[in-house]
Amino acid sequence: MDIQRVREIAAQLKKDARTLDDVQSRIQNAVNRMGENWHGADASRFISDWNSHSKKLTTAASDITAMSKVCDRNADQQEAASK
Repeated sequence: MDIQRVREIAAQLKKDARTLDDVQSRIQNAVNRMGENWHGADASRFISDWNSHSKKLTTAASDITAMSKVCDRNADQQEAASK
């Protein structure tokens, strides 16, 4: 195992998870603003659809963060075994 490379990948995964969180937050803000200006059944359906997508983004970010922790943990274990 290339410990340094695995740590770099873990860091990139963490960064990407934060990016997903940021994107989700920006879209949520846009949907909230949109909801102040668009009313009716179509608007309600749009917001409902977004809420479903939003949860998926949150789950993806959480899963990617967990993957980064697995990378870090395995790199730590490999480093300890190599000493």
